[in-house]
Amino acid sequence: MPLQASWGHNNRTVALRVPCGDIDNHRIEYRVAGADANPYLVVSAMLAGMLHGLDTQLPLPQPVTGNGHHAEGLVLPIRQSNALYECNNSYPLQKLLGERFASVWYSCKNYELMQFERLITATEIDWMLKNA
Repeated sequence: MPLQASWGHNNRTVALRVPCGDIDNHRIEYRVAGADANPYLVVSAMLAGMLHGLDTQLPLPQPVTGNGHHAEGLVLPIRQSNALYECNNSYPLQKLLGERFASVWYSCKNYELMQFERLITATEIDWMLKNA
């Protein structure tokens, strides 16, 4: 799994991979989102980021060659709470996805995370009792 915002050609260790191939097979692979992510939201967020970069003329970093885990770049959040914080505080993302959508989505995901973190499963209780 990529650890920072990065891209590269035919490199499976970067966040955004551009596989080599003929013109009919050109595509972009976003290697950060999990299989449980909403694909429409993933593509929307990815395109919003690209549009923001083009509109504000952000410089495109050089493509990563070699192991992307050792490359420099903006570190991606590991914890879901940190990712939600970044999403909620990204004005460009909120603007491009729609402020109402972004607010409702954040509220729902934050609530889901709070409910999950409050739950203690039988497996966790069993593990705690065995290791006490």
